[in-house]
Amino acid sequence: MHLNPKPRLLIVEDEPIIREMCLRILAPRGFEIHLASNGLVGMEKLSQNNFDLCLIDIKMPLMSGKELYNWLVENYSKTAEHVIFTTGDTMSESVLAYINQSGRPFLVKPFTSAELVEAVRKNLPNNC
Repeated sequence: MHLNPKPRLLIVEDEPIIREMCLRILAPRGFEIHLASNGLVGMEKLSQNNFDLCLIDIKMPLMSGKELYNWLVENYSKTAEHVIFTTGDTMSESVLAYINQSGRPFLVKPFTSAELVEAVRKNLPNNC
């Protein structure tokens, strides 16, 4: 019997505590987790690997989640269909407008482990 490989997730998050929390929650649940500390590192990893799902923080230094997502749409449109945004800035009209315009789901920080797992499972491609 052939076992499917673990679903590959990329977490692009500038806050080390949140990156580590995602790793600790998702890895034991059968996900292969890759971490990026900002959008530029995320872009490099996305250029070199295939991922089933990406969690991308909206506001990061060097390259924002918006910029990374726009780059994904232009270069890896299938991967862009499996992005979940994370944000701690739900008061900003521009952030909410961007998320709504993208049509992508989002998690509000701080999120619970149950919210994270549910969002990931709900947004994985059907073949995972």
